[in-house]
Amino acid sequence: MNMDELGQAAADYTLRFVEELLQDSLKAEGKNPKHFTAPLIGGRHQFKKIAQIRPRIWCAYVASTWWKLGGPRWAPELPIHCDDIAAARQDEHPWRGITGFFAGSLAAAGYNVCIHCEPGDYAASFMADERAPEHLRNHPELRRAFVPQPIVKLKTRYLIASTAGCVPIAPAATPEVLTLGLE
Repeated sequence: MNMDELGQAAADYTLRFVEELLQDSLKAEGKNPKHFTAPLIGGRHQFKKIAQIRPRIWCAYVASTWWKLGGPRWAPELPIHCDDIAAARQDEHPWRGITGFFAGSLAAAGYNVCIHCEPGDYAASFMADERAPEHLRNHPELRRAFVPQPIVKLKTRYLIASTAGCVPIAPAATPEVLTLGLE
């Protein structure tokens, strides 16, 4: 098996795994559901929007795996469920807090690690932003680890990275790749 075949096998496995999670969630809703709870990422969604949610679930699974395999050593586990992201943002532990804000920004980018900025660039920009929670922005450990500098543009009060200003952290994926076999 060459690397292309291995990559395709991994993508196929991931698609099947996410589809099984989604089918289990739909079965739990009963017959002819109008809404469903998205596996992995959480949130209630209209059934008619399933084709739009499916790629987000897949990307969240890929992002979680990417983080476990090669994420920054400084960071705790990447929260991908909306409730876990909200809890991490509110966490008093500085590393969990900044990871929660990064996870929220990644979620806003559809969990697409190919278009989101590097965690370190995000953290430096976060530390330079006056909207960041003061207990994180002024935390001595975080300030030593991430020299405050606006590398990427952060928008809204949730400090979402503008993907237009982000440096890709992996080869760019086309939208067709992200929706392949998902409709």
